Amino acid sequence: MSEESKPVWGKADYNLLEHWPKLPDGSPEKPVLAANLPDLGGQADMYIAMLRSYNIPVMTRYTGAGGYSKILFGFAGTGVDLYVPESMHQAAMDLIAPPPASEDDNEMTIDENNKEEQE
Repeated sequence: MSEESKPVWGKADYNLLEHWPKLPDGSPEKPVLAANLPDLGGQADMYIAMLRSYNIPVMTRYTGAGGYSKILFGFAGTGVDLYVPESMHQAAMDLIAPPPASEDDNEMTIDENNKEEQE
């Protein structure tokens, strides 16, 4: 079997070390915790894909028995820690953070909905 047609396991080929920023001396930049996200429903995978699409490399870490439960059950009950390079931490936090609630968002209460239906 030629090297070109060799099957590979897992997701798309992504070499984290190649994408991680380097310091002037050539060593990798310090990773900083960006978030601890639930591993259910693909939420963590969605955020990882989003950060990578903005060229922010992401390193994952399962705490406690999370790594074992990820293997056995397909998800980590303790969640997954996402680490990003220190120089990209603020950009990652801006992407991960939910949008601020605006003052124009006037949510109607149940009573207001009932009044409109009766009219």
